[in-house]
Amino acid sequence: MGKKIRAHKGMTFGLVLAVLLFSTTLSWGHDDSTQQSLSVKEKNPKTAFLLTLVGTAVPLAALAAGAAGAEDFGGIGLAGLLVGPSLGYFYGGLAWRGLLGIGIRGIGVGIMWAAVWGAWKEAWGWDGDRANGEEWVGVALAGVGIMLGSALWDLADVKGAVNRRNLRARERTLAFAPLFNPRTKTVGITVRLSF
Repeated sequence: MGKKIRAHKGMTFGLVLAVLLFSTTLSWGHDDSTQQSLSVKEKNPKTAFLLTLVGTAVPLAALAAGAAGAEDFGGIGLAGLLVGPSLGYFYGGLAWRGLLGIGIRGIGVGIMWAAVWGAWKEAWGWDGDRANGEEWVGVALAGVGIMLGSALWDLADVKGAVNRRNLRARERTLAFAPLFNPRTKTVGITVRLSF
């Protein structure tokens, strides 16, 4: 029976030593010597805004060049306007929000192309009579409005969205600390997760 107690004390000592080593290695370089917080790196809202601004301005300039006669730039500008305003969200760790913006602008492009197709179809008389397709202009403008509105919304919201994401990231922590119960003489590790 004495050997069992010694083996138990040896295992307890080893466990206490392992817990203390584990907790001190996690706490090096931090003010709190018993806990280590694992948090997500914060992103700069100004950088996110700058990426969204450039990602919106460059495609708009390409669209303007395409409208002025440089036909190759029109398609590049249109594709850039789909993705560009979402760059700040992707940088800021908000990929879902960036994809949502791409989806909304994609709907705007779809409406615009449906209007172009309808006007082209009427202009060539596929329905039996030729028309000038003027009724499709409003539909095309609605598609353009959805695209530009979504891009402007992203410009207005990206800084606040990244700030809100940083606040949520600060609230989410995972902390470890050694635990010793003097009454039962047991040791362990406490894990604290907050979100």
